[in-house]
Amino acid sequence: MSIKLKRYMMLIALAAATAWNGLCLLGVLPRFYFKLSVFALAGYSAAMVFVPLLFPAFRTAGGTSSAYSELTPKEKRLSLVTIGLALAWIVTLAVCVAYSG
Repeated sequence: MSIKLKRYMMLIALAAATAWNGLCLLGVLPRFYFKLSVFALAGYSAAMVFVPLLFPAFRTAGGTSSAYSELTPKEKRLSLVTIGLALAWIVTLAVCVAYSG
């Protein structure tokens, strides 16, 4: 799996988790369901780290991580959007934790 695909998958996972927390905040879903977004992101992150270590056949040389200065303008924008979504997810998670107790 290439690093580019992993970056897009993380962007999608963060967007889905942020939307999930938003639905919990708006009352569409019960508030205690916000915990599922934590498990989903933790599971995705663990899979991206441990699957190549446990199953070397899934490891590919499709891309390597590079410094921010070496990224193309499109990849830099994607990185900034991912960071923004991660911050939005953390904020919605903190609000869900504050209001669920």
